[in-house]
Amino acid sequence: FDDKLRSQFLLSESHRHKVENELDNVRRRLDQTEGNRSALQTEVELLRAQLARAEKDRHRMRLDLDESHIDCEVRDQRRRRAAEDNKAQNLERE
Repeated sequence: FDDKLRSQFLLSESHRHKVENELDNVRRRLDQTEGNRSALQTEVELLRAQLARAEKDRHRMRLDLDESHIDCEVRDQRRRRAAEDNKAQNLERE
């Protein structure tokens, strides 16, 4: 009876050791997965920040472009007005 009990005990110890090893392996994989998840979250946050900066830059450039376009139109209007004024003055002189 003692041999049978000892055999069962050794078998249960072996099984316990195997389960502990498996648990350690699962914990390591979980740690790796959480580390990968954390790294991916950080990467997503960085990409979102880059996207926000790009959108801000794009908006600023669009405003600058619109302002530049308006400045060009104002200059063209001034030139046309000056040319028309010169033409009118020349006609008055004649």
